[in-house]
Amino acid sequence: MKTKKMILVSILAVLFLNSLAACNIRLSLNGTEDMAKHMAAGIADIQPPKGFRAVFSGTYNEYTVVAYNSKDKEHSHLYLIQSSDPDDLDVFQQELESMMPDKLGVESEFTVIESRELTIRDADAMLVLTEGINADGETYRQVVVFFAGIGGPAALVFSELESDWDDERAEKLVSSIR
Repeated sequence: MKTKKMILVSILAVLFLNSLAACNIRLSLNGTEDMAKHMAAGIADIQPPKGFRAVFSGTYNEYTVVAYNSKDKEHSHLYLIQSSDPDDLDVFQQELESMMPDKLGVESEFTVIESRELTIRDADAMLVLTEGINADGETYRQVVVFFAGIGGPAALVFSELESDWDDERAEKLVSSIR
């Protein structure tokens, strides 16, 4: 059941990318760990937190998505997303700007805890840490890092319940991006 839920979430993430892509749809989904690891290697080299494994990957037009899950924590999610279109850096930047505190209204479902610039793969990157409420009414934290991936603009998205969140583990994950 957990794997089916992860696949559904991953498919929804891929379908979300439709809003970023042109109408010529090329979709390819894959559920093997080896293929997911292979596709992740085309985005960035990362060290997922202990207990996480690559479980799903897909391509959608010029986008690649790799999903990881935790064998121990049902509400822990990790995604690598990359576009092969260098112009999507602007789209990623717009998404980042929409997460900034001055862009958030009172009705926001999450709060920006931290945003900071960093260097990943010898290029400028941006980290945004947020806290919000999931569909089950539980508080979660999410770190999103926008960076220059191996094949184009990329993002790492890592979220967990606040009760499971470990700042050191999240920082170690971000620091592992190569």
